[in-house]
Amino acid sequence: DRGMEFILPKGEVQVPMLVTVNVPKSAELGNYKGSINIKMTSATTGQSSGVAIALGARVDINLTVTNMTFTDFIVRSAAIPDFEILKWPWSLPIFSTFLHRISVVMNIENIGNAKVSPSKVSLEVFDIAKTKTLETAVDTSIKKIDSFATAEAVAHFRTKLGPGQYWGKVKIYKDENIVNVYEIAFTIARPGELAKGTPSLGAYPWILLAIYMISLILILALMIRIKIWRLAAKFAVLAVSLLAKPFMPVKKKASTGLTSAKAGFWRWVSKKASKYNQDQHKDR
Repeated sequence: DRGMEFILPKGEVQVPMLVTVNVPKSAELGNYKGSINIKMTSATTGQSSGVAIALGARVDINLTVTNMTFTDFIVRSAAIPDFEILKWPWSLPIFSTFLHRISVVMNIENIGNAKVSPSKVSLEVFDIAKTKTLETAVDTSIKKIDSFATAEAVAHFRTKLGPGQYWGKVKIYKDENIVNVYEIAFTIARPGELAKGTPSLGAYPWILLAIYMISLILILALMIRIKIWRLAAKFAVLAVSLLAKPFMPVKKKASTGLTSAKAGFWRWVSKKASKYNQDQHKDR
C-alpha cells in the first residue's frame, strides 16, 4: 500500500505495511509458500562520506487458495460514549422511543475472506453500584466489515434511562458463542452538560415525523372514504389533542391569566360605579 519504495517516518518505531497478493484466476486450489524480501538503506546514502549500513529482512509467508468462505474477526476495542438526553420535541415519547439510544462502538478487524460482523451484541445496564439491572437489549443489525479490513461498527439500543451514571455489560457474539465481554461505565447527561454536546441525529427525526403525519393523513382519508364521519371526527379530535398535549401547560397558564384579568377588570368597573353613585348622592 506504500509502493515499492517509501521513506520511513522519522522517530517511528513501527511502520505498518500492507501487502496485497493478487491470486490469478487460473491458480489451482492448495497451499503455497513464498517470501517477502525487505531492504532498508540510509536515505543519505551517496550524499556524504562514511560507511552506509543496509538492513534487510525476509518474511516467509504461507498462502492457501480456496473456494470456501472463511469468516472470523477480532474485536480490538469497545466503548459506550457519553451522551445527552434529547431536547423537546424529540424528548416526547412518540419520538424518544425510537431516537433515545445507547451506542456501543466497536473496533473490529476482519481476518476472514468475506464480509463479517458480530452475529449479535447484547447490553445489560446496571446502576452505578452494580446492584440492580435496569435494562437489557440485543442488537443483531451490525454493519459488516470488509474482508481483511479494520473498521468501526456500532450497535444501538433503545433506552428509557434518564440522566445519571451507569455500568454497561457488553457481550459480543460470533454465531451463538460469546467472543468478548466488556464492562463499561458511561454517563447520560442533561442537555448542554457535555462539552462535545449530543451527536447529530441527522434527518432521521424528521423522517419519523413525516411518517407520523403521512400515516395520520392516510388514516383520516380512509375513514372519510368509507364514510365513517363520526369516527373520523373523533379520531381527528383525539389526534389534535395528542399533538397539542405538550402545549397544555401554556394554555392553562394563559387561561388562568385571562380569568384573573377579567376578574380584575370587573372589580375595577364595580369600584368606579360605586364611586360614581356616591358622588351623585352627595350632589343631591
